[in-house]
Amino acid sequence: MNELLVTLRLIAELTQGAEQVASILQGGRDLTPEELNVLKSRIDASTSGWLAELERLRTP
Repeated sequence: MNELLVTLRLIAELTQGAEQVASILQGGRDLTPEELNVLKSRIDASTSGWLAELERLRTP
């Protein structure tokens, strides 16, 4: 995969996480601390692989 595709995939993962938060907030309630932790863990896990791949592509 090239650098642009990895960057776009990373953006997509972050956007999906933001959309999940927005959906909950638009439902008229705040995120519980547990929901925040689960969402943060999910976003961290999904983006860490793409960040590692991006770093690998940038390293000569």
